[in-house]
Amino acid sequence: MNHEIIESEPMKVLIVDDNKDNIELIYQILEDECSLETANSGNECIDKSLTYQPDLILLDVNMPEMDGYETIQILKQNDTVKSIPVIFVSAYYTQSSMIVKGLEQGAFDYLAKPVDEDILLAKVHVVKRLKMAEDIVLQQKNELLQINEKLEKADKLKSIFLASMSHELRTPLNSIIGFTGLMLMEVAGKINDTQKDQLNRVKRNANHLLELINDVLDISKIEAGMIQLEITEFNLSDLLNEISQSIDPEINTKGLKLEIILPDNPVTIISDKRRIQQIVMNLMSNALKFTENGSISCRLTEEHSEKINIDIEDTGNGICPDDMRRLFEPFQQINMDYTSNYKGTGLGLYLCKKLSNVINGNINAESQLGQGSKFSISLPVILNQSNIEE
Repeated sequence: MNHEIIESEPMKVLIVDDNKDNIELIYQILEDECSLETANSGNECIDKSLTYQPDLILLDVNMPEMDGYETIQILKQNDTVKSIPVIFVSAYYTQSSMIVKGLEQGAFDYLAKPVDEDILLAKVHVVKRLKMAEDIVLQQKNELLQINEKLEKADKLKSIFLASMSHELRTPLNSIIGFTGLMLMEVAGKINDTQKDQLNRVKRNANHLLELINDVLDISKIEAGMIQLEITEFNLSDLLNEISQSIDPEINTKGLKLEIILPDNPVTIISDKRRIQQIVMNLMSNALKFTENGSISCRLTEEHSEKINIDIEDTGNGICPDDMRRLFEPFQQINMDYTSNYKGTGLGLYLCKKLSNVINGNINAESQLGQGSKFSISLPVILNQSNIEE
């Protein structure tokens, strides 16, 4: 951003005094470099401040009917003119108590009568420089707002593009997975062990790629405001049991213990079943990935009639305190020193956070390095679609 201080319109000054000679003196000093307006009373000062909108008010203190102190109090209570700097001009300003009183009332500065030309000009120049600085700050603020609007628009267009591209990528990838499965089933003819091994690798990597594309697609849809929810009534206890059964083979392969802790009675909620399944499955997979020994538990509790909690706890590697603050940020692989064997995009927890926000939930994490982690999800029992976060 390039900013130049431009000498454009002269500064507007309102001179307020009940003595015409005092007004004339100040007028002659400032007329060559300021645009001037005059007022003879406090009431006239207030009226002209609203219509003239000066950059500076030179205000006499001792005036009949309404003195300078009363005038400035009214000015400072009006949102339209309260920010206009006021310099008190008074013969009483030889007394320190009067100076303090004026400053306490909100005056910017003070001048003693008779007015010294050089001091008056110096004080006016100070106000002018401050105004120019404020104008530059305001200009910068407006430029930054415009840049921010452009960035938000570009980010939304990016998300829409990614959502569209991710959708297009899934179609051929599903075909690859499908036809690879058919070949492994030997529908088109026998294959040898080497071919089976290679095809299994193709299918495994294609499934992994599909998971990544699905993550990108979901995040892009959320950020583009294109996410659609399917709110139904379902048994959350049954859903957690289904998820545990789906990861049982991997649990057994690693020799871990999986514990699903549910209330005695079934827990029925009204929400988006698929999104909750995504969140829990992602957190369970994370726990499984980073736990080599011990156990993983999933506990469902009813906080009260309106909230339920799901706690997923493991005895895995744990997370460094320094990494906790960026845990839910995108493209973050935490603790690289000890997670170098675990590959990923760093989108999983970011997606969980985004999805939990979409269904008016909240997700938190606690962890100690070397002692495991605990992720807690708080969800409304009844998701009111009219209150869903954008």
